[in-house]
Amino acid sequence: MSSDDAEGGPEKRARKDTLRLPRGFAQRGDPSAGALRAALLRGAALWHEGLKRSQALQVPGLVVDQPIAADTVLLRIPKELHFSRPRCEEIFKNLYEACEALPSADPEKRAEAADALCFAKVLQSCAAEKCTSTAQRECQGPSTWPEAWGHVAATLLSNVEDFADHPYVAAWEGRMPQLCSAEPELIAAQAQYVRTVYGCLQSTVTEMPKELDEGLFAFSWLCLLTRRFRGPEGSALVPGVDFLNHSSKPNAASEWDEASGSIVVTSLVDLQPGDEVCISYGNLSNPLLFRTYGFTLPCEFEPCCSCTFTQEELVAGACAEAATAQVQDLPNLHLNSSFVTDELAELLQAYPSGAGKLLRLLCAERLEKMDEKSKELKISTSTNHASHASRVLRSEYLCLRLHVQILDELAGQPSETSTSAQDLKHELQLLHQAGMLAV
Repeated sequence: MSSDDAEGGPEKRARKDTLRLPRGFAQRGDPSAGALRAALLRGAALWHEGLKRSQALQVPGLVVDQPIAADTVLLRIPKELHFSRPRCEEIFKNLYEACEALPSADPEKRAEAADALCFAKVLQSCAAEKCTSTAQRECQGPSTWPEAWGHVAATLLSNVEDFADHPYVAAWEGRMPQLCSAEPELIAAQAQYVRTVYGCLQSTVTEMPKELDEGLFAFSWLCLLTRRFRGPEGSALVPGVDFLNHSSKPNAASEWDEASGSIVVTSLVDLQPGDEVCISYGNLSNPLLFRTYGFTLPCEFEPCCSCTFTQEELVAGACAEAATAQVQDLPNLHLNSSFVTDELAELLQAYPSGAGKLLRLLCAERLEKMDEKSKELKISTSTNHASHASRVLRSEYLCLRLHVQILDELAGQPSETSTSAQDLKHELQLLHQAGMLAV
């Protein structure tokens, strides 16, 4: 008998190592958002009477069932109802204090772990209460929690919300695609980090519920990753607002009222019955949209392009340029077609005498790997039915080409830069003139 046979075979071990998100809560909670809306109204929130949650959309979201004029307030959610760090630190003070013992020198990472642990407790409480549409108030959890949190948890735990296509889940299940890109490696590392955090919490935080399994914790992490956004009090999941989907042409805008801490969603145009209400999640490239939210945009709607090199790729390129010492402590290198990123600025500061040559080497090597697929990418991404992978690769390809073209122009070689990259070109020209970008 081989060692594989003795252990039950590699397939059995792989199943054991695979993380599974919670299942079986399809009948718990009210996915119509009626209970959540009622709870928010009791908490002094505003929810426009013409705003409804719809499961008929490709991704469940909010629609209107009556004409609504532009500049109408659709949602106003007070800060007391937000799942925010300041609010959680009040309610779960002992957990945040316990997470200070986690083995990380970065206080933000410790607090991030505490955030996910606290939301996992909310999810766990809702699951344990066996919430149903006829017993919705049992989902509230302790009296110290905002009632709305339980209804958000009930909706998320229903099978309406499905992370099956999120890249973290693909990484956990061992089905990441093989691409000439660093994205699969970056995503796999981030997904593994979630599991590492869970292991650290188990071994370090004595207040952590023993029955809180890894799948529920991972589910909590994904909920916060995809549903929080930044405001005056840091990142927060705002009940109701978290139902809004993204559009490159949003018909509503979300803003923080800094005086009260409320978040306010206002219609930008006249809305008609059946219209989905969408906001913008920001000017994010397809690689970043996919890595964070698990979706991409048709290429004609992508606001910018980006490409990321791992720290290992950066060091390998630096070895070829005899510049290992200058870059070995830098993070990964992220490039954007619209501006000089913080990571690129760090590289320029660390290696002003040769950063341009190193950057061009990295871009050229990645482009060479992608050249065989470049024609295929240009064709396949010309329709709305292109795969996420092809959209990600096309974004990276265009970003790399733009950086190479600009570097060639700065070196005095003939090149024609796209008009969409003029801001990036201007910033790199200024750095070149300042002696920080030798080419």
